[in-house]
Amino acid sequence: MSRRGKWSVAGIEPRLDDVLADPLVRTVMRRDGVTSEELRGILEALRAQRAETDAEGNRGDESSD
Repeated sequence: MSRRGKWSVAGIEPRLDDVLADPLVRTVMRRDGVTSEELRGILEALRAQRAETDAEGNRGDESSD
């Protein structure tokens, strides 16, 4: 299987570690002045924000029963 073959199937995504290890991604990050630690922090903040938003939405759904 080619290097990209396993990621070409719909619904299968590479792990974040794999993406951040990709030489092209690292080149773009270096050009943009972004470290992997900064990107991980941003993604974690977004994950927490989304979880909070989802929880608020679920509470709203329960009250409409």
